Amino acid sequence: MYAIADASSPDLSRSVRLGMRDSATLNEVVGTSPAIITKLTCSAVVLCLAVSAFSPSSLAEPAPAPEQIDQGREVYDESCQTCHGRDMVNSGAVIFDLRKFPKDDLKRFRSAVLDGKGQAMPSFRGRLGEADVDLLWAYVRGGP
Repeated sequence: MYAIADASSPDLSRSVRLGMRDSATLNEVVGTSPAIITKLTCSAVVLCLAVSAFSPSSLAEPAPAPEQIDQGREVYDESCQTCHGRDMVNSGAVIFDLRKFPKDDLKRFRSAVLDGKGQAMPSFRGRLGEADVDLLWAYVRGGP
């Protein structure tokens, strides 16, 4: 249920409650005052812009640079290739296919690399630094 109040009204407590079953039109609710319709329209536009400014796509990381991908490939070849396969192509056995890793989930990637995945994957904390993990992430996101 939504409450629409006319801010220019001397009685701010006067509001019209609209529910899903109400069939009131905008004209019936706010009248035909162009000023009120303009205020509501501007408010709706501002709300849409605010929501879209914080959408996941606007917060996405920029694509990794080619040199980051190449450096990440070197870290991968030294630390990950044995299990995950050359160019992230593995035999399809039990090992996770890194080519299918969600490209927008750095937190999960960092946790898996640094903390491990139980018996499935060892922890690399202490063996790989933060910079190495960032380079691996660049390779996973932009590699082969």
